[in-house]
Amino acid sequence: MNITVNIIAAMSENRVIGKDGQLPWRLPDEMKHFMRLTTGHTVVMGRKTFESINAKPLPNRRNIIITRNPDYKAEGIETAPSVKAAIELATSPQSPTPNLQPTDLFICGGQHVYTDALPLADRLYLTLVHATFEGDTHFPQFDEGNWQLVEENHHEPDDRHAYAFTFKLYQRLPA
Repeated sequence: MNITVNIIAAMSENRVIGKDGQLPWRLPDEMKHFMRLTTGHTVVMGRKTFESINAKPLPNRRNIIITRNPDYKAEGIETAPSVKAAIELATSPQSPTPNLQPTDLFICGGQHVYTDALPLADRLYLTLVHATFEGDTHFPQFDEGNWQLVEENHHEPDDRHAYAFTFKLYQRLPA
């Protein structure tokens, strides 16, 4: 099975993606964007990211958690020791969620998982939050020369969104 490897992340202008296991902002339309893109597909995240969402799988998605602990278990998830192993598992015909026929895999964090996934990704779905924040996790640097910006949509602040943000979709350029 062919699968497209996507990275999906929201980051501030200073590349912060989290603080103390939480997002440093509340942007309802950004969360809807995440849900719309990932529903029906496979999501891959690190154990800390999974535990930051109360250790519950995201509904209507195949959830693969990256952990070095082979005994790690939680209901509704599968585990893999690395991003590469998670991609191999996602393309396995033995899916525990046969009603989902995903063609897309979404890497959902955290920092180390994003770093490992960048060389393997086909697309980057990045939300740039137009503010700076204190944080303890950051989105890794990447060479924008390897990517083409193919879509960009700006969202101004409003009564539900304290910060402006821009959805950006990058496609990897052929080598």
